Amino acid sequence: MKGIEGFDVFYRDHAFMNRIRDIALSFPGTEEKPDELGHLTFRVKDKTFVRVGWREGIYHTSLRTSKETQHFVLSEEGSPYSKTPYVGQHGWLSIQSDAEVNWEHVRSLVEEAYLRTAPKKTAKNN
Repeated sequence: MKGIEGFDVFYRDHAFMNRIRDIALSFPGTEEKPDELGHLTFRVKDKTFVRVGWREGIYHTSLRTSKETQHFVLSEEGSPYSKTPYVGQHGWLSIQSDAEVNWEHVRSLVEEAYLRTAPKKTAKNN
């Protein structure tokens, strides 16, 4: 995939970014688009369910989960997740590329984010 001007950092060959992209794009109807704030988003029917930012050499990924999931994940001992700034009160969770990542767990959270965001007809095809 060719980089979008100004978004080349998201198209570097980086294992973390590649895994997030592969997981998010595995769901039907998902599109990858930059947003107005300089983040890369993964959307279904133009609604964001994963957002990725880049700061000081670290990818920051936010996932749209429920408040219940957020509470449960954040209460786990040694959780690598944090409440996403500005939208955390709505259930969003964040994980950084410098964290110890359990990819099966990330995949299940991305799936939840997708299912919470996709129209029922689209999600049913998952």
